[in-house]
Amino acid sequence: MATRLVGLDPLTPMMNAWLAITYFYANRYDESIAWLRKALELDPGFVWAHVYLAHNYVMKGDSAAAIIHADRVDAASRSTGNPTMVAYVGWDYGCAGAREKAEATLAGALELHAQGSIGAMAVANIYVGLGEKDAAFEWMRRAVEERGGTVVYLKSAYGRTLHTDLRSDPRYDELRRLAGFED
Repeated sequence: MATRLVGLDPLTPMMNAWLAITYFYANRYDESIAWLRKALELDPGFVWAHVYLAHNYVMKGDSAAAIIHADRVDAASRSTGNPTMVAYVGWDYGCAGAREKAEATLAGALELHAQGSIGAMAVANIYVGLGEKDAAFEWMRRAVEERGGTVVYLKSAYGRTLHTDLRSDPRYDELRRLAGFED
C-alpha cells in the first residue's frame, strides 16, 4: 500500500516517509533510510524524516548518526515553537548514549506532560531509552490510565520496536491486558 501511495504522489515528502516508516517497522533499515533521504531531498525541513532517521540509526547501532538526526529534531522543535517534537527523539538520545541530552529531553517532556501537551507514553519511551525500566513501566501505567491515543504503542509495531527490552518483563503483558490488548 505504501509503495502505491508513493507511486500516486511521488513528490510529497510524507508519502515517501510512509514507505520509509513501513520499512522501518519491517526491520529493513537501509531501505527506510533511503526513502527518508528522498523525503528530505523533496523538503529539507521535513522533521519527521529526521525523527525516523534517528530511530533507524539507533536500530543499526550508529549512535553518532542517530544523535545528528535527533539534534535536528531538537533544533526544529525549538525553532518552530513546537516543543513536543523533541520528545519523539528522547528514546534515541538515551539508546545512543547521549544521556545528558536524553535527560534534558526528559525534563522537558515531564513539563509538557504536566501541562497536558503530551501523553505519558512519550515520557515512558524516554525512560526506556535511558534504560530505566521501573520508571518506564510507571509511566506506561499512567498512559494506560490516561487512555491517551499513544497507549496503542503497547500493541503496535512502534512499541514492539521501542519496547524490545521490556517485552520479556511480565509487567508489559500486564499493561497490555489493562489496556485491553489481548492477543
